[in-house]
Amino acid sequence: MKTRMAKLAMSGVAIAVSAALLGAVPQSAALAATPIQSAATFQSLAYSDLLLSGPVDQVIAKSFQLKLLGQTVILPATQHELATDGIIGRMIAVYGSIASNGSLKVRQVTLLNTEYVPGSTPLFLRA
Repeated sequence: MKTRMAKLAMSGVAIAVSAALLGAVPQSAALAATPIQSAATFQSLAYSDLLLSGPVDQVIAKSFQLKLLGQTVILPATQHELATDGIIGRMIAVYGSIASNGSLKVRQVTLLNTEYVPGSTPLFLRA
């Protein structure tokens, strides 16, 4: 009788712990993006003027250049203040177009409120 009661008690504890853990996770975090949502996100990126999104690897302040994802970005005149070492490692988004010679025509650079986590943070490079 004691072993049966102990088993029932342990089962009840396991169910209570599982319910508590599942209840603590928000539903939006528990559900992954569907293929349709992923395709819609990809299409919105493909039709935007986003060129790059990633962490800044290097700053060349004297020429107002940033390097990220192997690309050199020349900051627009209105954003030269971003060319400081304090931006290294920060996530940025670069908007503009690609010239016929393959160089980037940068219209705007935006600092993102996202922390870069290698292998986890989504990056973007338009080719």
